[in-house]
Amino acid sequence: MNKNQKKKLGALITAVVICAFLAFILAFIFFAVLNFKEARFLLIYGAVIACMIVGTVIALVLRFKEINSGEEDEAGKY
Repeated sequence: MNKNQKKKLGALITAVVICAFLAFILAFIFFAVLNFKEARFLLIYGAVIACMIVGTVIALVLRFKEINSGEEDEAGKY
């Protein structure tokens, strides 16, 4: 494995762990909605968590682009 592949793998593992945790919370909220009469509040929380998952995937894609362009340590230049 070269240096870029290791960095991509680290970012991928981190994103998968975060998304799995958020998906677990989202599933818990979904099952709570089935047994809750005022579901709109839980649906708002579910929408927020779904947006967090989408944001994590977007951040992963941006990180891959940074690694591919050679900008490995973005904060290092400041």
